[in-house]
Amino acid sequence: MKKFFIIIFSILFWATISSAAITPLSAYNGSLKNNPQNASGDVKVISYDDFAQLLAKVTKATEQDIKGKTMSVVPSLYEQQLERENNKSIFEKIYDKAIKKIDNSNINNRTDIVTEISMPTQSVAMQQQQWQTPGLPTIKVAMPPNNVITPVLAVEHVPYYMTELEVLNNGMVKITETIMVVADGNKLKKGLTKILPLRIHNGNGKKQHIDYTIIEVLQNDVPIDYHMTKTGDNILLVPDNDKPLAPGVYTYRFEILADNLLIDKNNAYMLYWNAGGNGWNLVVDRLGVLLTLPQSGGLLEHNVLFGNEDNLHAGAVVANPSGPTGMFYNARKPLFIGEGMYILAVINKDVMLPQSIWQKFMHKFYDYGDIMLAILGCLFITLSLTLSWRYIIAHKKLQKLVLVKTAPVLRYLYKAKFDIVSACGFLLDIYRKNLIDIQKSEETILLIKRTDNFGNLAKYERTAIKKLFPGHETIFNVTKNNRLTFSRFMKALRNGFNNQMSKFKLKLIIGYALICLVMLLLTAAFISYFKINSGLTLTISGSVLTICWLLLLLWNVSLPGWLKAIWRFIIIDTCIVGTILMSTVISPIAAIILMLSEIVIMVSMYFYEQRRGLMSYYIEDITNYRNNILNNTDSITLGKNFLNYQAAIWALELDNEIKPLKDKEYYKIPVMHDIVKVIKE
Repeated sequence: MKKFFIIIFSILFWATISSAAITPLSAYNGSLKNNPQNASGDVKVISYDDFAQLLAKVTKATEQDIKGKTMSVVPSLYEQQLERENNKSIFEKIYDKAIKKIDNSNINNRTDIVTEISMPTQSVAMQQQQWQTPGLPTIKVAMPPNNVITPVLAVEHVPYYMTELEVLNNGMVKITETIMVVADGNKLKKGLTKILPLRIHNGNGKKQHIDYTIIEVLQNDVPIDYHMTKTGDNILLVPDNDKPLAPGVYTYRFEILADNLLIDKNNAYMLYWNAGGNGWNLVVDRLGVLLTLPQSGGLLEHNVLFGNEDNLHAGAVVANPSGPTGMFYNARKPLFIGEGMYILAVINKDVMLPQSIWQKFMHKFYDYGDIMLAILGCLFITLSLTLSWRYIIAHKKLQKLVLVKTAPVLRYLYKAKFDIVSACGFLLDIYRKNLIDIQKSEETILLIKRTDNFGNLAKYERTAIKKLFPGHETIFNVTKNNRLTFSRFMKALRNGFNNQMSKFKLKLIIGYALICLVMLLLTAAFISYFKINSGLTLTISGSVLTICWLLLLLWNVSLPGWLKAIWRFIIIDTCIVGTILMSTVISPIAAIILMLSEIVIMVSMYFYEQRRGLMSYYIEDITNYRNNILNNTDSITLGKNFLNYQAAIWALELDNEIKPLKDKEYYKIPVMHDIVKVIKE
């Protein structure tokens, strides 16, 4: 039957999309005002106030997010100074010797390249003073792009940083960064780690996610492997090679393709980029940005601010045209730690191709992809369960699992309950097996244990018999005074029987539940595929969904009242904690939808296991079995054949229709009526 359980999970057309990335930038809430100042031709400069407002909400990398990574936020001055004193390189020794020439006792010998990310203006001034100190040692390097031999300071820093922003006509932006670094093994221990923003504010109070694709990374013109990883609100480009980076001069070239980086402002696109990146922990000596558009006349407005949030200012960057479609921005001073070079460009939509429906969909997918996939997975699971339920109702087919027709089972299927009739039916079953004897003499009813060998019975049945015959007792006198003992016998039998039926129902539905779990895990896998940290996302979401699925599957486990309440409280708490845990790697809404999918599965499994569900075949089989007994009354009442059907006749309430032809000793149904009367009175 399970072949009719629909598994429609064909979302393979999304598999061609690279891992999605999501990042913080800033919110542009001000209007794009024209300014009479011209940088070149008809390009207008956006007002300082508007641009400053844009940069006011720039989200920076936190020390906790990227501590220990290279080219990012660094530890405190004190921690860094201790580390350097313990492990100084040749570059450090040269630098320390030179820095002692500075006659300022308030300046640490590491404040030129070691400082906190959100540093005050005074700290920048200290760095500037140190950087401009005469007599600092230098080394000669082949400076890009033409490999001109140029002297640079012999300290760990970035002597050259060039960013090329090529806006393609399809709306994507190709980012090419050439970065030369002088490394001494202090901060650049394992190669260059680059920070990228995860998302940008679109100016409407929302954030749009950016999708990045690594095209190529070169180190000294040799391709090296890099991977992206998400940390906090940033994406880190981390080298795969964990080998230590030897002191020296290195030139890195990053080629990255960014989608959804342009902000749609109705009649124009807005491009925002922090060219220097205020997550660096090295001074950048020379910094330039080349912005290239698809066609000439595409740049409507622009501006560049320089510095940190406490001291943003214009005038530190010179803007010059670069060919008919480009603009070159050249910083006139070094970029110190905590500072950034913020570029804002407004681009005419006429120089771009119109966005296709697919592009618009994918831009929405970058923002809400995990929610879309979670909803899609939930809908497919719900549809599959609904179609399967209709099939189960319409086709009461033979099940592979066999349910032995004991008296309690017959009673449960016939009346949907376990009662004293079920317990007496059990006594008739073990009487037929010659394990006990049932005797009545006038008003005395005795149950006599014939043997201690109950190995053929289930464990819970043996436990129940021990309640009836405690210790070394072999006789149970059915009287009002022994009602408590009989009640204990019934309770043990009921609990064991309920557990047995729970396990049987679980076996019935486990195939469907497993298929649903597979569909749920496939949904989590698709969501994880579009995440930066795919492995971590799938591990967390898959583990949470599997554990919660298992617990919810055991929601109706047979336990005493107070234990069941505690058990269900544990399940609810686990599901809540699991949802919160999934929310750390996927959207909280997507996490809630996935958990709701599990609840849908378990509610459906509850209906599947009911009398109208998968149990319907067994109920119909018992009805046929009862009718078969009625149709064969003559053969059943002859001889000892009645003994084999006596428990079934009692449990199915056929004792008034079927009786032995003669009052035989093995006819114990009247005694069962007497036992019921004694126990119930």
